[in-house]
Amino acid sequence: MEDIKQQLLQERSQLVGTIGNLVSNTAHEAGGDEVDSSVEEQVKALNLLLKEHEKARLEKIEEALLRIEKGVYGLCLECDEMISEQRLKALPFAQTCVVCQQELEKSKKPSFQTPHQD
Repeated sequence: MEDIKQQLLQERSQLVGTIGNLVSNTAHEAGGDEVDSSVEEQVKALNLLLKEHEKARLEKIEEALLRIEKGVYGLCLECDEMISEQRLKALPFAQTCVVCQQELEKSKKPSFQTPHQD
């Protein structure tokens, strides 16, 4: 458990640095012509998307660290069974076991049904 906690703490530290870099890159504005401005806007948009992704990942890590402190780390939030050690090593901020995660993903998939012909 301690090795997973250290892994989470290390990843949290890296993400905080990455988010900080993305924020300062997004805030940086350079002058230039229209093409430069267009490229700059695209880079800002990409940085914003990356920053949001990194923030979401950081939030999951913080939640995992909190579950460790509370002594409930490794319990599936759906079925209350233990998440496999193999899954936690691969994805230390996993909140669900493999079976429950598969069920969640199935329920989120849109169903593409062909419309009925009258």
